[in-house]
Amino acid sequence: MTNRFSVWAASTALVVTAFGFGVTGCGDDDVPLDSGSDTGAGDTGVDVGPDTGTDAAADTGAGDTGVDASVPCSPACGECEACVMGACVSVGGAHAVEVLNSGWYHLLAIDSDGVLFTWGENDNGQLGHGDGEDRLVATRLAGADRWIAADGGSRHSCAVRDDHTMWCFGANVHGQLGTGDDVDKMVPTQVGTDTNWIDVAAGGLHTCGLRSDGTAWCWGSNPAGQLGLGARSGDEHDPVEVVGGVTTWAKLSAQTRHTCGIREDESLWCWGDSSDGQVGQGDTLDQRAPIAVMGGGTWASIHAGALHTCSVNTTGELYCWGANDFGHLGLGDMADRLVPARVGLASDWDSIGAGFEHTCGVRGDGSAWCWGNANFDQLGTGDTTVQTEPQRVGSANDWAHAVAGYYHSCALTETGTALCWGDNVRGQQGGGPDLPPRRPMPGPVCFAPAE
Repeated sequence: MTNRFSVWAASTALVVTAFGFGVTGCGDDDVPLDSGSDTGAGDTGVDVGPDTGTDAAADTGAGDTGVDASVPCSPACGECEACVMGACVSVGGAHAVEVLNSGWYHLLAIDSDGVLFTWGENDNGQLGHGDGEDRLVATRLAGADRWIAADGGSRHSCAVRDDHTMWCFGANVHGQLGTGDDVDKMVPTQVGTDTNWIDVAAGGLHTCGLRSDGTAWCWGSNPAGQLGLGARSGDEHDPVEVVGGVTTWAKLSAQTRHTCGIREDESLWCWGDSSDGQVGQGDTLDQRAPIAVMGGGTWASIHAGALHTCSVNTTGELYCWGANDFGHLGLGDMADRLVPARVGLASDWDSIGAGFEHTCGVRGDGSAWCWGNANFDQLGTGDTTVQTEPQRVGSANDWAHAVAGYYHSCALTETGTALCWGDNVRGQQGGGPDLPPRRPMPGPVCFAPAE
C-alpha cells in the first residue's frame, strides 16, 4: 500500500510528516511505502518504523526484497525528489507563478490564483509560516488570502493582499515591518489599516510601499536617509510619507540602505546611502530625500542592489552605477561608477535584477544574462570565474524575468516556471533536501502541494 509523505528540512535536519507524496523508486528497491516494520521476506514495503527483519542492512539475496534504511538511493534521486530510507520520494513539482522576488537568502512567489509561496532562510520568521525553520521547497502560506505583490529584505518580507492591505513578517529590530513596534513576527501581520497599497519594496532593514494615489511611504531603519524623509532621522516603526508630496510614483525598488523609484513621467530618482555612488549623483554623499539621477532620460524599470543600482531606459538600454568590485556593473572593468554608465550596446533589455555582488537580466529575445561575482555559481555559467561583462545563461530563449539575491539567482520562463542557480546553503534553490550547497546551472524550484 502507499503511505503519504511530505519532505522538507530545517537548516540541517530532514523533516518528514504525513502529506501527499508517493515513491518514485530507486534502483532494484522500487516498492511502495508501508507504515510498519518488516516481518519477513514477504514484507516488501519501505518502512516508516525500524526494521526487525530482512531490511535492517543491505540486501542479502533474492529473497530480501525490501528497501534498505542503511543504503542510499541508487541511482541517485532526481530534481524535486529526496532519498528517504532508501526510496526516492517526491517533495513537490513544477507550478506556474506570475510574481517572483528575492530577499537576501529567501524568496517569494505568487501564482495566478494569488497564492503566496516562500522558501529559503527563516531564522526570523521571514517565510511567514509561524516558525523559524528553513523551507527547502516552495511552501504556500496557510489560509485563503490572495496576494498581488510581495518582496523580501535581508530577513523580513512584506506583501500586499488583493484587498490592498499591507502585511509584513520576519525580523523587526528597526521597525521594518511597520507594525508600530520592534518585535519579530512569524506570520503576516497587518501594517496599519490603510486599504490602498498596490506594491512593496523591501530593503535591508527598511521597507517602502506604493499607494494607489501615487504616494510613496517608507519605514524601518534610516541612518543613511533610505526612507526619504529629509532631515528626519532615526528608525520609523510605522509608514511615513516620502518627502516632497509627490503623487506620481509608479515603481519602487529598495536594497541594503538605498531606495530608488520611477515616476509617472518616467523620471528616475534615488535616495539614501551613496557610499559607492549607488544614488547616481556623481559623488559619494548620502541623500536623505529623493533626488533625480544624473543624466536625465526616461526609464522603464529599476532595481537596487546591495551597493549598486541598475535601470533599463524606455529604449531598452541598460545602465548601472555604484560599487563594481567584482565587475557587477557589467562594464568590462572593476571601477566604481558614480553616475549611470551604459552596459554594452544592446537595446533590448526587458528585466534586470541586482544582487549583492552580481547582476542578472533578460533581453527581448528571451535570453538570460548574468555578470559579476561567481563564487557561489550565481552567474549560472557553470564555473566560478568573475565576469565583468554580461554572460549568457545557457541557450534557452524563453526567459521573462530575473531576480538576484545575496549569492543566488532565479528567473521565470514565459510560461511561469521558476528556476534558480547559485548558493543553496539555506535552501534558496527550492530544490529539496538532497540538493548540494551550490547549483551551477538553472534548475527547477519544487512547489509543495497544498496540505
